[in-house]
Amino acid sequence: MPAPNPQTDAPWAVLGAGGHARSVADVLRRAGARVVAVSGTPQGTWPDHVQLLADDAAALALARSQGAALVPGIGANHVRLRVVDAARPHASMPPVVAATATVAPDGIVGEATVVLEHAHVGPSARIGRAVIVNTAAVVEHDVVVGDGVHVAPGAVVLGGASVGDLTLVGSGARVLPGVRVGAGCVVAAGAVVIRDVPDGHRVAGVPARSIDDHDDEQDEQTEEQQ
Repeated sequence: MPAPNPQTDAPWAVLGAGGHARSVADVLRRAGARVVAVSGTPQGTWPDHVQLLADDAAALALARSQGAALVPGIGANHVRLRVVDAARPHASMPPVVAATATVAPDGIVGEATVVLEHAHVGPSARIGRAVIVNTAAVVEHDVVVGDGVHVAPGAVVLGGASVGDLTLVGSGARVLPGVRVGAGCVVAAGAVVIRDVPDGHRVAGVPARSIDDHDDEQDEQTEEQQ
């Protein structure tokens, strides 16, 4: 089933108070939801009616006392997933889908995942928990996306591909049909991935190639110079 749009009859608290948190809060507000609090050090301007909480523990306490739903507004994959896993046994963390985004009727969007403006999740796609499908990103039919992934603005993961846990697919990148990108990978902005990427690798370019070996060469050169 598709992820529900934010419910308007319950308050929301955003975990995080930086730039990504402001984008998440904007999605909620555009859907008619009430954002009552954010946690952490605020960046930018927040409306006067939004309570600025010191930390995530305070947000969890608010969720318990006021029945607020929580949503992560944290850009860093590892931090976001860790915070979500700590909070989810104690608070409601439904997925959030922007009003301008589309999710196919048989697409699955996991807990605490956010699908931002103009993004698309295709038929039979399966997206894990604490994922960001960012502005105008596309997760096509039959794609499997793991937990804690970030599909950055304008990135496209094409039919039947898969993306492992905690991977970043950079802005404007393309993962071609059926390709497997492993866990903990980084796909650089604008890269076109035409073959499988092993766990933990970083790739860049068109077609995408590993940049880990290049970094090793740079490290060796630096050591020699020292």
